[in-house]
Amino acid sequence: MRNTQEFIITNNPEEIDKFAEAFIDVLLKRLSKNVLKEEVSPIIKNIELAKEPILLSAKAVSEMINLGLNKTYELFRSENFPALQIGKQYFVEKETFADWLKEASKNRIRVL
Repeated sequence: MRNTQEFIITNNPEEIDKFAEAFIDVLLKRLSKNVLKEEVSPIIKNIELAKEPILLSAKAVSEMINLGLNKTYELFRSENFPALQIGKQYFVEKETFADWLKEASKNRIRVL
């Protein structure tokens, strides 16, 4: 619930000072919240980005580009594809994949 105070219009200097102090307190609280939001927003965005996977699996790529899993593995093993193999699993960095896809589309590269 919101804490409100009632003020009456007056010429009394004490009442005016009381109103001014209350107004300044509210203003400073609101200003500090906005400043805090501006400072915290980039941090929150970085945390949200950190939750997203950096690497895409072959299965994820397969689903993204609507390509069969066998063909996707063939793509991952191809010489021109920026794949990373960890053990028996293949991955590609999300940003690198997006860049590769744009370049391949732009230059009409036939991959498979």
